[in-house]
Amino acid sequence: MSYETSVWDQPDFSNLSRKQQNVEIFKAVSGFILSVGSQISDSRCHFEDLLRRLENVENDLSMFGEGGGGGLTGLEELITDQGNGHQTDFKEQGLATPTSGKVGGGRFEFPPLGNGGNSMGGGGGDSNQPQGWLFSPRSNSPVEYMGEPDTNAITRAKKEYPKVIINVGGMKHEVMWRMLEKRPLTRLGMLSKARTHAEILNLCDAYSLQENEYYFDRDPATFNCVLNFYRTDRLHIIDEVCILDFADDLEFWMIKELNLEICCLDKFNSRREHIMQEIEKERMNMGGDDEVVEDFGDGYFAPYQKALWDLFEKPQSSLCAKLISLLSIGLVLVSTVGMCLNTFDWMQAKDIHGNPVDNPKLALVEAICISYFTIEYLLRLAGAPKKMEFIKGTMNVVDSMAIAPYYLTLFFMPQPEMGPIPEGPFNGEPAATNPPPEEEGSFGDVGRIMQVFRIARIMRIFKLARRSVGLQSIAHTVKTSWKDLGLLFLLVGMGMLVFGSLEYYIENEEEDTGFTSIPQGMWWAVQTLTSLGYGDFAPTTFLGKIIGSCCGVCGVLVMALPIPIVVDNFADYYSEQKKLEAKELKREAQAKQAEFDLQAKDAAEAALLQTLASKPGAFTSPPMSPPDGRGRLAQNGSVENKF
Repeated sequence: MSYETSVWDQPDFSNLSRKQQNVEIFKAVSGFILSVGSQISDSRCHFEDLLRRLENVENDLSMFGEGGGGGLTGLEELITDQGNGHQTDFKEQGLATPTSGKVGGGRFEFPPLGNGGNSMGGGGGDSNQPQGWLFSPRSNSPVEYMGEPDTNAITRAKKEYPKVIINVGGMKHEVMWRMLEKRPLTRLGMLSKARTHAEILNLCDAYSLQENEYYFDRDPATFNCVLNFYRTDRLHIIDEVCILDFADDLEFWMIKELNLEICCLDKFNSRREHIMQEIEKERMNMGGDDEVVEDFGDGYFAPYQKALWDLFEKPQSSLCAKLISLLSIGLVLVSTVGMCLNTFDWMQAKDIHGNPVDNPKLALVEAICISYFTIEYLLRLAGAPKKMEFIKGTMNVVDSMAIAPYYLTLFFMPQPEMGPIPEGPFNGEPAATNPPPEEEGSFGDVGRIMQVFRIARIMRIFKLARRSVGLQSIAHTVKTSWKDLGLLFLLVGMGMLVFGSLEYYIENEEEDTGFTSIPQGMWWAVQTLTSLGYGDFAPTTFLGKIIGSCCGVCGVLVMALPIPIVVDNFADYYSEQKKLEAKELKREAQAKQAEFDLQAKDAAEAALLQTLASKPGAFTSPPMSPPDGRGRLAQNGSVENKF
């Protein structure tokens, strides 16, 4: 400090400029400040070291206070000797020789935890540290209760062993405690901070301080991914594990799914959503099977009603039911083909007035088919467990609409007058026998109404949907995709209005144009949007052709966007229906096998009883099992042809 204080006492200092004087003063003051700062830093380090030593001494005092005997006196002598820079031999008191003050901050070494009764301190008293494993109550392990280790023993064990053994389902991993402390909110991070017996058993299933091992009763397949998360701060997933199982493991180890890396996060979410959707579909299918309960009651006709219902509603229940189903499908096809053939001129007959009427032979085929459909509907109604639900069913409404037009035509339409056509007075032409004007007026309106009902006969083709999984899938697709189809119709309607109106205002002044109104333009637009193009009229101006080109391109986009969604819905429902059919076939096969086994058992018991009844008394030879009908199947070949 002599140099710094004598700087401004020198004679040359007053001759210096003000700036040079400030520089000299700064040099003197900065040196003083740096020396004071270094002294403060040394004092702080020394104070921290004293606090650390004090904490160690307090822990040792509390531990030796529980160890009994002369441990406390020996510790005081140890502290005194360490303060004087000497070492004291504690072998007579059962303590290990302390380390020098330069190593470990003045702390001394205790005997290892596995050294019997002296593991908890000196004085020669009995140790209260439990020997062996300590199990969590949820592990249900049949072991006798041992003393719980105190906080000091747990703290001392973690300080003595910087590494820990993590046993997950029998697979051991050695990791550092400080690595687990990086994630304090996870299960392993909380385990590294746990200092009591209850906290440790709340986090793991069992632990042993002697072996420095903590056990978790979990599947070790995914623990490598969890452990790598602590090592590299990156959480990945392997393809071999189940996504739901991995999600459960992440929840157990208290690791958030958001910690997954971007390369695995999308894969994890997409696979889990797909699995959850499949589980939900399976639950819905199983729930739907459970909800359908056919209660026929316990009346006298209940068995016959059930047999009638199975005969017409469950083609897989028996051979007769399958034949009836095929017969119904065949008659639907025959009646539809007959209805189409009846529209040919060469197939139609003529009444006495020369008007075309239905062919009598095809009309007979129609009557036979309608009679069968009527009988089938009435029998199904008689066998239905719930009549009103049967009548309100969608497919049953379709059946009634396919049958009703024939009877309405039969009862309300006048029958054609068949016979030879009378010849006219000239050249053998047929005479004109027109009905009176009154009759023509009275039956004209009724005839047009009946014609509508005759057209409704095409509804019978939808009866095929009862037996066809594909048609049922189409109906279900339309039902579930109504939002997508509604969007498609909305886009088509908007395109019709926009492009039809533009074409009308552009082309209406041209000669021989077809765009005479906006509805005509909309008719042209819907043909262009759907890529149909009848070609009955087209734009002729340059601007009109540009608008037409834009309409065609927009039609491709409009039709292409919603269609994949509809196709996916159809494919999903079709695959689900096929699975249900396979399950039904498997269930029926199992039922038949169970019935066959029961019959075989009854036959075996009957044969055994017959054998016992025919030959009473003791057996001269051990009895053989009676034939049960299946012994031939177990042979290596048939009776006539052995291998």
